[in-house]
Amino acid sequence: MPAGKEIYLLRNESRKGIGFFEASGFYPDFILWVNDGEHQHVTFIDPKGIRNLKGFQDPKIQLYKTLKEEVEPTLHDADITLDSYILSNTAYQDVNFWGTRPEFAENHVLFDEDDKYIETLFKRIVSD
Repeated sequence: MPAGKEIYLLRNESRKGIGFFEASGFYPDFILWVNDGEHQHVTFIDPKGIRNLKGFQDPKIQLYKTLKEEVEPTLHDADITLDSYILSNTAYQDVNFWGTRPEFAENHVLFDEDDKYIETLFKRIVSD
């Protein structure tokens, strides 16, 4: 992480914290807040197994699009970026029929089996 950024990692409480999709009650486990001077990056992170999800179209995976397209514009603040990532503890080889590793990354799914997944996460967050 480049110098000059403040980083906060908050545990999001299940059923009491910030939730999405009322029908399924999705509460991402963590909220990562990166303060980059005037700009703030608020990223919801959920470490989870993905084997039983519905592929890239699963709402938990597509949360990043919902935040970007539906929620972020309502903030009326160009200095706040909302995002989300799934950190998969399911091995890539168990779900590789969904797509390539770059396709997973494009859909904001990173694999914790990859040595540099945390570095990749931070680079992607601050590059938005």
